[in-house]
Amino acid sequence: MLVVLGAVWFIPGIVLRRIAEKRYSVSKAEEQAKKIARLYPKEDTHDSK
Repeated sequence: MLVVLGAVWFIPGIVLRRIAEKRYSVSKAEEQAKKIARLYPKEDTHDSK
């Protein structure tokens, strides 16, 4: 019985933590990509021709 209660207590926490970590890492990667894109734009808009 104690094992079942422990499993019911810890397993959802582990699952939720993994979901939160994945969301955090994805958002950090997107934010980093935006910052890099701001530093190195793909098109040169200041072209003087």
